[in-house]
Amino acid sequence: PRLRHIQPRLVRALTEDQVLALLRSPDPTTWIGARDRMALVLLIETGIRVGELCRLTTGSLLDDGTIFIQGKGGRDRYVPASDELRREWAVWVVRRAELRPGKRAALLIGRHGRGILPRTVRWIVDRHSRAALGRALGLHAIVRQQRPWSGFYPHLLRATAATEWHRAGMPVSAIAETLGHSQLATTARYVA
Repeated sequence: PRLRHIQPRLVRALTEDQVLALLRSPDPTTWIGARDRMALVLLIETGIRVGELCRLTTGSLLDDGTIFIQGKGGRDRYVPASDELRREWAVWVVRRAELRPGKRAALLIGRHGRGILPRTVRWIVDRHSRAALGRALGLHAIVRQQRPWSGFYPHLLRATAATEWHRAGMPVSAIAETLGHSQLATTARYVA
């Protein structure tokens, strides 16, 4: 039998208002809220993958204003960090010390001082996205019927970063390099 060709689905992205609402969702006065905000800011501003976020250490932000990313498939790279992101990073590192994680260098940690897992990142994005955007997008009635990560997922924030860079005039080849894509066709799906 002949298989039909299914077109790859374009990746959707959040609007600027939705991004701002999402970043306002975590309560930065609490330790968990500050950690969640840092995770969201990193995902939105750098477009890194969940696994890459979990591998960040307190020393990943370099003096030259870039973040060293241990990439997927051994494709390590450097991603520029905005002044705002560097300020958030500095505030978070001070806040992180409150938990006294000992010699553990993971940037984002849980209550026991260990680095967070990818499922925790998915939970952070899902929880705050539903709180900030669920009702605004009319999803509050159907979210109970969906699988846990089918509504809001970290990759949506990666696509949002790529879309914003493309709107700002960044060439697709530079976006591909920043995202760690080996093929331009993959990046083209993000910015179309």
